[in-house]
Amino acid sequence: GINAEYGGTAAVLVYNFGCLLTVLIPTIVGLSLIAQGYSTQKSCTIAFSLAAAILIGSFISCYVLMDKNKVRKTKRNSFWTLIGWHGADNLRKMINSTPSYRWAPNTFNSEFDSFMSPGKVSVMFGFCIKYVVPGCLLVLLCANIGDTSF
Repeated sequence: GINAEYGGTAAVLVYNFGCLLTVLIPTIVGLSLIAQGYSTQKSCTIAFSLAAAILIGSFISCYVLMDKNKVRKTKRNSFWTLIGWHGADNLRKMINSTPSYRWAPNTFNSEFDSFMSPGKVSVMFGFCIKYVVPGCLLVLLCANIGDTSF
């Protein structure tokens, strides 16, 4: 995520609090729906939708609170500062480069090549690893706990 050096203290607090709420509230809601007799599929659908709404809301709030003087003025750079996983580009550079081809992140040819090639890691890697996978795994884990407990 972001740090105070790039986005400002208020944006960092909203980002961290939003990520915490994205995990806690859907988990509690999903488990309570299962306890009330809702099916696992319906409770997971509601929990995933609630998690997406909270996460998007926290991103928008964080973007509004970002100190625009500390980040570049473009929306793309502000968005990358907000939700990007900055270490993923180094990892992608090591994986996608070959001795004969020097892969560079954030260039059209390299990104298109990594998107089209099944043997390369695309730009979606960082987003999925950071945001999608943990939320999905947590909701599914809680749904399994709810199925065995209730």
